[in-house]
Amino acid sequence: MSINSIINAGKTFHERRRRTNRIGDFMKHELRVSIPSLTHEQKQMVDDVWKGIHVDYMWFAFFNLFNEEGRDWTPLYIPSNLYYSIVDMHYTDYKGCATIEDKNFNSLFFYDVKQPVTVVRNIGGNIMDENYKIISIDEMHKRLSPDCSYVAKPSIGTGAGRRILIYKAGETAKFEEFIKYVDSFKNCVVQKFATQHEQLASIYPDSLNSIRIITFYRNGEAKALSTIIRMGAGGNRIDNATAGGCFVGVDKTGHLKNVAFNDYGERFESHPTTGVPFKGHYVPDFENLVKLAEKLHNRLVNFSKLASWDFAIDSEGDPILIEKNLSEGGLSFHQQCNGPLFGDMTQDIIKEVFDRKARLLSVVL
Repeated sequence: MSINSIINAGKTFHERRRRTNRIGDFMKHELRVSIPSLTHEQKQMVDDVWKGIHVDYMWFAFFNLFNEEGRDWTPLYIPSNLYYSIVDMHYTDYKGCATIEDKNFNSLFFYDVKQPVTVVRNIGGNIMDENYKIISIDEMHKRLSPDCSYVAKPSIGTGAGRRILIYKAGETAKFEEFIKYVDSFKNCVVQKFATQHEQLASIYPDSLNSIRIITFYRNGEAKALSTIIRMGAGGNRIDNATAGGCFVGVDKTGHLKNVAFNDYGERFESHPTTGVPFKGHYVPDFENLVKLAEKLHNRLVNFSKLASWDFAIDSEGDPILIEKNLSEGGLSFHQQCNGPLFGDMTQDIIKEVFDRKARLLSVVL
């Protein structure tokens, strides 16, 4: 084995460990629910499915806490640590994704899809307009008005709502702070704040409530595996669960399920801030939204077989692509809301992913 191969193998292993430690630390220190021990029979069920693979029974106890009424206890959940460190990395060129996930490139890859209106970009310290034309700092400032609503966010190297700043029209006392924020770092995008459909705004109006669809490309086609909706809470304008929001599953017909959860395992039958029940709400034109996500995935299969898509539905009922996530796109909220991610495919996925090397890794990760 060459020196470069050894170095690359070391970097890959380090990345696997980072992912495992991140999710493990959260489970140990952030949960607000008690995870029960498995019975002997339940452990046997897990062992029968995950033969020869080291798994922590905690994951199966945790996810089964959220089983919908009528769904039996199941060993088909994917443990989060193995998903991020082995399954996701099996299906994803995570190094290649580091470039393609730049939000500033969404306008190029998805030129034919409705997206929030981009006002200015910063790509590697180069300030540009929406059409990638270089502009000056003064010109950038002229394009931003205190009478419009904006969202500014890093275009690379972010997640969980970190470093996102929202400015609402008319909050003039905060406008200078917003401008300074935009000036403060490279690689960001500033967009006009999108409106949203009354179906979703009526549950919680302060955030742009996004629809997260995970698609999986296998056997020559991309298919949606699971859909949830993320919403802010407590006056927060960001919808991420890690920012205090909640998430609720969406069934195959596009209707919201009756119970939502937050990152800490707590459950809600109505929105924790507005008190609006989730039951009875739906995603407008859901069938075509799913087809759109599946179609867009075909453009990215060289980078990842797993893709997570964030959409909003605007006031006209049209889908707006907010962003894509090709690496570490999120698992827990899907399995909490909708059950095992791969469903009946789980054992086929285990055989496909967990070769001898992956089985050895499962012991040390």
